[in-house]
Amino acid sequence: MRAIDFLSRNIRPLILLLGFASSLTGTLGSFLLIDNLDAQPKQATDRRDGDSQEIDKLGTLAANYFIANQQGDLIYALSLQESSRQDLLALIYKGNLLDRAEPTRNLIAAESLSGLSDYTKTYGDYERLNDIARGSGTFEDYVAVKDYERNVVQLAQKRVQYLQLRLVPETQQINNLNRRLSNRRQSMIIFASAGAFLLLLANLMEHRRSLAHTEAPPRAAAADPKLE
Repeated sequence: MRAIDFLSRNIRPLILLLGFASSLTGTLGSFLLIDNLDAQPKQATDRRDGDSQEIDKLGTLAANYFIANQQGDLIYALSLQESSRQDLLALIYKGNLLDRAEPTRNLIAAESLSGLSDYTKTYGDYERLNDIARGSGTFEDYVAVKDYERNVVQLAQKRVQYLQLRLVPETQQINNLNRRLSNRRQSMIIFASAGAFLLLLANLMEHRRSLAHTEAPPRAAAADPKLE
């Protein structure tokens, strides 16, 4: 009975206290729990998008190299035929070595940006081999250029494989972060809504109590003993 009487006398302060605590939780939670987590999905998405862009870039550069490499092999094979114009093929051969140097240089630059190689040293060694091959025109020097290019391309392919494997956990991390963020937002909305409802309920109770006191009939005046 005492507990019931205590609740009946203090129900409005208790509702006010619960409403304030719930509203405060929803407000502070938005700053402490949501704002802290809100940037993480974007950061993870930026990392995944960066990896995807790097995969596309390396794939495009490698494709450009393969085209130049096939053209070079065809040109060199034609130069072995006695009926071919050697002076013209020599010019085409040297031009191909210059053409294939561009996609190779771009691959080396992309790999150096990823921390896989030193651009100055790697491209310097390649440029030296390319100059020797253009000057000599021998098969051995041409093969040396191709071997160096193959190592560059293989390094890019390994990088692509690594990035592709990394995309799966990155996507899972983004989904998990978005799910956690959504759950926290829903929880804070529930706390804030519950707090607003309880505060409104407390105000309605006070308003009803005020109306009850206003509409209550005045008490009968006590009888004056002198009149008796």
